[in-house]
Amino acid sequence: MPELPPDEPEMKLPNLFTELSSEELRVTGIEDIIKNLWVQIKRKTEVSTIKKSISKKFNLSISSIERLVSGRSSLPIQFVKEVYEIWKEICKPSQQRIEQIDRQLNEFSMFKGDSNSMPVTLPKALTPKLAYLLGALRDGSILTIYNNQYEVQFSQKNVKWLRNVIIPTIEEVFKIKTKVQRYGEQTPRIKVYSKPIYIFIKKVFKYPEKLQVTWEVPSLVMHSPLEIKRWFIRGFFDSEGEINIKQKRLVIHHSWNGENPVVLKQLQEILINDFGIESKISKPHKERNFPSFDLTIFKENILLFYQRIGTSHPQKIIKFQLLKGLLTAHSLAA
Repeated sequence: MPELPPDEPEMKLPNLFTELSSEELRVTGIEDIIKNLWVQIKRKTEVSTIKKSISKKFNLSISSIERLVSGRSSLPIQFVKEVYEIWKEICKPSQQRIEQIDRQLNEFSMFKGDSNSMPVTLPKALTPKLAYLLGALRDGSILTIYNNQYEVQFSQKNVKWLRNVIIPTIEEVFKIKTKVQRYGEQTPRIKVYSKPIYIFIKKVFKYPEKLQVTWEVPSLVMHSPLEIKRWFIRGFFDSEGEINIKQKRLVIHHSWNGENPVVLKQLQEILINDFGIESKISKPHKERNFPSFDLTIFKENILLFYQRIGTSHPQKIIKFQLLKGLLTAHSLAA
């Protein structure tokens, strides 16, 4: 079986409740917290005016507000944010108490697209597993919202990689079940339908609204521990990389909307600065509607890549072993 990404190290992500509080999501798991904040507000002031203000702002009936603050319904995240801000203004809590509530909201929140959808626990930390999925998305996509469908997609011809590596990693990171789908001659793919996961990747990891080809290495990855960078590059290589045994080289392909392949330059920077692996970036050549670039690794740097980055792709594991044998034999003969 291919090596799967480990759970550690962890790098704490920004407070997700704060990051996502402007989005049209619902949240569950924090009903008792909001109920308690509302009780504290009622002890300090008459709430009829506050209810009217909230009613007007969110187009909610008074009975709907009462149902929400009593914990009988999943909560729109913007509504939760509003009650939280009112609590801070009315009750004048200490900074320590504010930080405590911040932590609780972040820790216990589970996110939903609407009141009828299943709640999703989003990762609170960037791990090698999550980093691998972010790298693997280079051969996937976050599709434009259509008919209220929020879809994250991983696609590749190698079904074993999708089934044995991507699926268990998705299930570990997001605690959801998924499967490989095949439609006629289309490339096999995994489709994740989840508004919270969709928004999480877009918002926290700066996935561009329109052109995937302009997606840079996420800043959080660029400033992460070595092991997280390693698994991000491995995911990128497993999705977009090629092992050319005849020419004895590794290539990571990437289209870019412009003449400056920023993401490949970032990979090149990580490879040399963090792993001591040298590479070259080609001049652009036309592929579909965009200039395409190659990041190429030659000779002894291939063995370094194999040792320090590696692969979890079934086909690439076999090719690496063949290429390793050829390079080792060539080195001994020299």
